[in-house]
Amino acid sequence: MNSLKMNKFFRYVILIIIFLLLIYDLPNINKFVEYLISVVKYPYVFSMTENENMLAINGLLNNQNVYSMSGNGTNYYLVYPPLFHLISALFSKIFGLTILIPRIISIVSLISLGVVLFNFFKHKMRVWENLLITFLLFSFTLNIANYAKYYILARADMLAFALAFGSLFFIWQIIYQQNNSKTNYMLAGALALCAFLTKQSIIFPFIVLILSTFLSPDRKGWLKFLVYLVATSAVALILIQLVTGGQFWPSMILASQVYG
Repeated sequence: MNSLKMNKFFRYVILIIIFLLLIYDLPNINKFVEYLISVVKYPYVFSMTENENMLAINGLLNNQNVYSMSGNGTNYYLVYPPLFHLISALFSKIFGLTILIPRIISIVSLISLGVVLFNFFKHKMRVWENLLITFLLFSFTLNIANYAKYYILARADMLAFALAFGSLFFIWQIIYQQNNSKTNYMLAGALALCAFLTKQSIIFPFIVLILSTFLSPDRKGWLKFLVYLVATSAVALILIQLVTGGQFWPSMILASQVYG
């Protein structure tokens, strides 16, 4: 058997294994879909975090300083950076304040994460194989990380991960695909910053960006890119601190002390 036939044989074997694994995982996938539908239909909060986020979104719609830890008439404080809540408030202003809006943002983010995974494995001649591999990774990720069910609630987590993996995709495009367009650089940096401004613990894109300095064929250009990114991030954080009357960083520090 020549190498071409061997490669074709192993390709079919891998496809059959992937297909069998998907069949094995179908009950769990079905449970997740049922849960997804129940979340969309349920008009009330599932958790305290959803309640806090809805209070923050309502506060933004009423021009309140949601990071103020005193004098806001409530016993809550916002523990995340503002991007998820700002996006939710924007759509709530258009469609009306409802808990469905931030939940839809989380669900769309989940789908976007699947699209990013597919593009990592994208090959023009093997679309169906890529779809199967992507779906397999996606479904098993959801089941291994059982708490991922909470990510499709009105929470910042899913959006943060979608943005972070989007950043990693464009880093991969630059480093391994040699696609050094300015657009890829801008998207890699912007998505990393947006992920951090969605959830402050999502810093791994920045770590990858720094480590990629050693892998980049154009280290001087990459270092210049990192300097621009750090400067932009600093400006963004200073602006948030100023807009919130100096309450943003105290709130983030308190959140880290409470949640670790």
